[in-house]
Amino acid sequence: MDKPSDGDDPIGQEVRALLSIKIQSIEQLEVVLFLRERLGHAWTPSALAAKLHLTSSEAEGALRQLRSARLVDVVRSDSTTSFRYLPGDSNLSETVERLALEYQQSPLEIVRIISANAIERVRTGTLRFFADSFVLGKKRDG
Repeated sequence: MDKPSDGDDPIGQEVRALLSIKIQSIEQLEVVLFLRERLGHAWTPSALAAKLHLTSSEAEGALRQLRSARLVDVVRSDSTTSFRYLPGDSNLSETVERLALEYQQSPLEIVRIISANAIERVRTGTLRFFADSFVLGKKRDG
């Protein structure tokens, strides 16, 4: 994947790393930014899905990933499980703030980065699967 040199890169490296490691889909991006804008308010997956025009499974999957990425926290009350924006540390919070600004200024560039990262994950997974098939084949033969 060709990247502009650091001086020409409108999207900072911290934001690129966040999009590569912690926010890996458009759904996750939309969910985290939505929750960020509504600090202190907890949302159920179904309410979030309705608000963002996602399926319930898309919302649940995004929330699960964002929780493991330390971007959202679970709020449990009686029989309800909700989620709220709560980054794990101040550096993560600052990077999400930069992401929100970058997404506001250059939404297509952010979507392009997420898409390129997804293609790279598929490519890497396919190569790993292909290489593993030879390793497994050798074990059976030997």
